[in-house]
Amino acid sequence: MTDNLYTNNQATIIGESISPFEFYHEFKGESFYRIVVRVERYSMTSRRV
Repeated sequence: MTDNLYTNNQATIIGESISPFEFYHEFKGESFYRIVVRVERYSMTSRRV
């Protein structure tokens, strides 16, 4: 069970990027970035995620 401890997760988000990619941190030689995305909801409102 511990052999998959450091595998990458994936998510699909469809929306509009409202910020540039920004370096967040590095872990075990892998760089991580963050971005703010505006996602339209079914109620036709938007939310930043």
